This record gives sequence, C-alpha cells and structure tokens, in this order.
Amino acid sequence: MNAQGVRHSTRVLDAGTVPAPTNIARDLRIPSGAQVALIRRLRLIDDQPAAIHLSYVPIRYAAILQGDLTGSMTDLMIAAGARVAYTNDTIECVLARGETARLLQVASGAPLVFINGSGLLSGHGARKAQRSAVRGDRFRFRVDTTGTSDIRMEHKPEELVRP
Repeated sequence: MNAQGVRHSTRVLDAGTVPAPTNIARDLRIPSGAQVALIRRLRLIDDQPAAIHLSYVPIRYAAILQGDLTGSMTDLMIAAGARVAYTNDTIECVLARGETARLLQVASGAPLVFINGSGLLSGHGARKAQRSAVRGDRFRFRVDTTGTSDIRMEHKPEELVRP
C-alpha cells in the first residue's frame, strides 16, 4: 500500500495466546491445542474496512505480542528470530457472514477473497499461519510467474471499484 501511495492503517482486534485449532496446528506442524500467539487485525484503506488478518505464530515467538501490532508483521517476526523465507498461500472466493461482514461493513453474502497461508523457512518448518478475509470490491491480485512465482495484492483504483 505504501508503494501505491494509498493511505492505510491497522486496528488490532485481538492479541494473545490461545490453543491452536487443529487446522492451524497442522499448518504450524505443532500438536493440536498447543499454545500459539494469535493476532487479529482489521486493515483499513482511507479509513474504510478492507481486510481482516489473523496471524498465528508458535508460542516461542510470542514476544511479537509486545511489539507494535499495527505495523509490519514481517518486521516483528524477524525481530523475534522467525524470518520467513517463503509463503505457501491458497486463494478462494467466499461469502461474508456474521462478524466478518459486520467488521468489513459489507452485506451478508457479499463476495470476499479468502487467503489461507503459511510462512515457512526452508528445512525449519512453519513460522506463521495466516488467514485473511479481503473485500473483493477493494482489491485485485497480480500474478507474476516469471522467475519465482509471485502474487501481489493491489488496491483497486476508485474507478475500478464500481462497475
């Protein structure tokens, strides 16, 4: 967002330690129910809700909870000794429901892009698991398969937001 000159901010919704749900434990390669740090954040673009990000990290990196959770998770992870070398993400379309629809200020049933990802360090297992619900009307994604595959999320210019 900085590179695009888009005004953005982050509101921390929750931060603490929780037992790892089974799917998160699998992604982090830890026992189900093991303690993990959870950070749930609402991302805003021009003061409007745009995405909800949930980040789970193994408890050994819980020091990130003491950092500025409105800033870069990547920087916090590096400072905690958990550099992520690459990510493995899946992207799918889902419909907004319940609290997600309310927080993103969209109607129930509105289209969202759901990103399910893991941050990994080659040979050393997962460093984080992330789940993101992104407003489908606020972003587009760019895929670059030259060299190493890359996908980037971009804010849609206002003229592309409405048909």
